[in-house]
Amino acid sequence: MIKMTQFMTYTAMAGLLIAALAFEPQQGIAQGGPPGGGGAGSSLQNRVERLEQSLESEIVGRIDADNQEAANRVLGDDALQARIAILETALADAKADILAEVADRVAQDGQLQANIDGVANSLDLLPGPFSSYTNSAAFAAAAGATADVDFSQLPAGDQSYAELTLSGVTFRNFRSYYQQAIYRAHVTHGPIEIDLPPGTRAVAADVSSFYGDPGQFTIALSTGQETTTTSDSGFIGVVSEKPMDSVTIRFYSDCIPAVIYGDAPCPTFPVGYLEGVTVIRNVTFGPGPGI
Repeated sequence: MIKMTQFMTYTAMAGLLIAALAFEPQQGIAQGGPPGGGGAGSSLQNRVERLEQSLESEIVGRIDADNQEAANRVLGDDALQARIAILETALADAKADILAEVADRVAQDGQLQANIDGVANSLDLLPGPFSSYTNSAAFAAAAGATADVDFSQLPAGDQSYAELTLSGVTFRNFRSYYQQAIYRAHVTHGPIEIDLPPGTRAVAADVSSFYGDPGQFTIALSTGQETTTTSDSGFIGVVSEKPMDSVTIRFYSDCIPAVIYGDAPCPTFPVGYLEGVTVIRNVTFGPGPGI
């Protein structure tokens, strides 16, 4: 619809034109034109009427044009809303298609992983379940026939070894301590590495910390599995469903020993903060139960 300001503008234009024309007959009378209802006055009246009609037609035409423009804009807005609705529907459909494809990919990946696991299991590549023990009697009951390795046959004294094989078991990077035990020196913190004979599925060790400081022992299997026990037990062992090629044994001290710092009591730190000195007094190994 036409705006009120436009209508007022058209009305004002019409009023100005009529006023201008109304002024013209006064000039004619002043110049001696005949008075009365005929002559120039009558002609002027006719002109005014014609102008009024022309202006009225012009105003109505412009009003109609403005109304048509407003109607076209409404139609344009409706078309735009329709296009937006179409785009929103297309977007929702595309999103649904993407989600469906992702779900299919996930299902395919799950099936692929299952196939890989099946092949790996058939090739004996996956680690099997294992049990851990902190008690030597419980380990002996589960492990079956085993053999022991101690260090009484080593030379007396405190000696360093890069590698040493005893009864088929190879120890790496350690020091011997007066035929009583082997240990990993605190100046070269790290685990004691032990290579096992083929087919070994049970292994255990009598362990302690060098200075008697509390902490945790961790035994890590070559299969990627590991287990942990506190230093209070003095024993750590595992029986695995599948053979182990090697293990590493490491001690994490809860504190720095007083013998190193020379103060008492020794400072206490969170578990795993320091790596202590790992001591192994004996190693037991075997093929496992039923073998």
